[in-house]
Amino acid sequence: MEANFKHVSFEEMSGIDEDYDKECKYQVSQLIELEGFSAAQALYYHNLETNPDVKEPKVLVIVGPGINGGDALVAARHLKFFGYDITIFYPKRPKKEMLENLTLQCENISIPFIESLPEEFGSDSYDFILDGIFGFTFKGEIRSPFKEIIDQIGASGIKIVSVDVPSSWQCDEGNVNSTYTPDILISLTAPKKCSEGFSGVHYIAGRFTPKFIVDKYGLSVPPYEGCNQFGKIN
Repeated sequence: MEANFKHVSFEEMSGIDEDYDKECKYQVSQLIELEGFSAAQALYYHNLETNPDVKEPKVLVIVGPGINGGDALVAARHLKFFGYDITIFYPKRPKKEMLENLTLQCENISIPFIESLPEEFGSDSYDFILDGIFGFTFKGEIRSPFKEIIDQIGASGIKIVSVDVPSSWQCDEGNVNSTYTPDILISLTAPKKCSEGFSGVHYIAGRFTPKFIVDKYGLSVPPYEGCNQFGKIN
């Protein structure tokens, strides 16, 4: 099915974000809440479909310093309310009120934060890693400490769930840094060009996107079911 879906470029996604702001009047914090909740829903239903006997999956949420990190913090909070066993690794915390508030919301529901990744950890440590390090705006080389972190999670053998794009991939060019390929990708609003040819499980979280944006950019809309904010395309 994915071959029939439009994959948007960096320029197109930047325009969509601008329309969310200027035309839809979405506040950044509101959009992050919608995105993070949608990502949490996608992972919840994926586990329900593939591992129904695992009622409280262990998820390591790795949070980056930007908007993608905010999405991950929101997803962590909702997954905790869904009954998941959540741990957060947030290695570089910017002094931004919105992100500080999202962090506090996780702390208030007793989600533990760890200071570093274990030297050795594998598939028996967690059921999933939720990758919220970098988003579609990432460009260039990976800098420390994220290079070491990305290398370590790629070698862990744990199922990796990337939010929007796999961290360190570039929106149009793809995996130019030769890092890992996730098992599951949860694209936000629309799949990016970097995911063309992606053969893993692929969801789109974006039922919050108004029809005029869908029409303006020629976006493909996945088959949403019920009250879910996400659809599966691969």
